[in-house]
Amino acid sequence: MDRTLFSTRGLLATLVAFGCLMVVACSGSESADTTATTELQNGSPVPTYTGPGTLHAIEATTQLHLEGVAIGVGNIWEEEYTPAGENSRRGLTAGLFISVEKDASQNRNLRVHSGQEVIIPGYRLQVISVEPQRMNLAVVEVAE
Repeated sequence: MDRTLFSTRGLLATLVAFGCLMVVACSGSESADTTATTELQNGSPVPTYTGPGTLHAIEATTQLHLEGVAIGVGNIWEEEYTPAGENSRRGLTAGLFISVEKDASQNRNLRVHSGQEVIIPGYRLQVISVEPQRMNLAVVEVAE
């Protein structure tokens, strides 16, 4: 047998094995979801959340996919906002882009800030914090 054939097959097998390892290693990275923790992410701690629902960290320009709803986050900047029942303050706000699979009339684009609550079909969202590159959001399932 020709040595070139064996070396080509060996190289091909190595590349295929490497590709399979990369698929397995990256398969869990599609979701933007996280649970409450104090581990560092991008240099800043994820807040500890003890309220109802599940805490999700959504990176800017990405989406969180729930059952029948996609929630995108982006356009994060500092500006004046007024929390319900409080005085105006300055802080980070974010664009929240809601897409409802079965009812496009429920789709919304909102500016949100820490402490704000948003009701969408099947869920109640609580904005825990807005950071320069992500938003931490508690998601509570609600009966429709």
